[in-house]
Amino acid sequence: YSHQETEDAKSKAISCLEKAVNLPDPYPTHFAELDELYKSEGVSVEKRLAVLEKNEETVMKKDEAIGALVNLKNFAGKTDEAIAILNSRIFSIWEGGSAFNTGDAWANAHLIRGINSFQNKNYQKALNDFNTALEPPENLRAERQVRNTIRIKYWIGCAYEALGEQAKAKQVWEEVVNTELETNWRRRFDDTQAQNYFKTLAQKKLYPSANVEEVFVELVNNQDEKETGEEDDLAYQFVRSRQNTLDARAYPHYLSGLGYLGLGNKSKARDEFNAALEISPDYIDAKIELNSL
Repeated sequence: YSHQETEDAKSKAISCLEKAVNLPDPYPTHFAELDELYKSEGVSVEKRLAVLEKNEETVMKKDEAIGALVNLKNFAGKTDEAIAILNSRIFSIWEGGSAFNTGDAWANAHLIRGINSFQNKNYQKALNDFNTALEPPENLRAERQVRNTIRIKYWIGCAYEALGEQAKAKQVWEEVVNTELETNWRRRFDDTQAQNYFKTLAQKKLYPSANVEEVFVELVNNQDEKETGEEDDLAYQFVRSRQNTLDARAYPHYLSGLGYLGLGNKSKARDEFNAALEISPDYIDAKIELNSL
């Protein structure tokens, strides 16, 4: 059903898997497959997480099901629980990597927890989490370069600044500003525009008088701009084909939200982040920024 194009195919696929997971001794893989279908249909995080948590003993038997559970716990702010799960086992290596992106899950958990500590003015605790985000433990079998490296390093600089260690803050921000942004073709989502936002924030920290407004305006207007010529670029087509449909539709709203944040318009930023979450209810980057407002 999930591979057919009829109008009710997805709902039939979901119905079949819902029956499967409610049978005695369900398979953990079925929970992962059901959650993937739920995601593609925009089912709420609350419903998806409730299903996995209710059956956590079974879910914990398979990496791909654990991945769904950990990512949803991160989104729901249950970062301590997510980190505990990630620390609890050695994850398997599949062709091309692990069954889910353990490094990104680890980084997201510590980034979210770190920002929360920063907002509560516990800057040393925040710094510890930000640094740990970039150091996934060996048991995760993760890529060493996490997706949000630029963003996390920006926050490391902010934590040093809040602790009064200005020289260290500037050193980290200089690393960020000097980082070349390149598309990682192994990833399922190209977010170089978003990473450039945090790079620009670091530039503004180093050079307060720098005129960077144009970068933010471009992010705000990204939904109106035509991607001239890019449709004919094979690399561009490859990246777009690998993006989750809902995430790809939500991403322009997320970028606009970042642009409005850079321009100091928190109200419009909030509207754009909420618009992204309306389209893709588990869009974690939008949720992180929304919680930071």
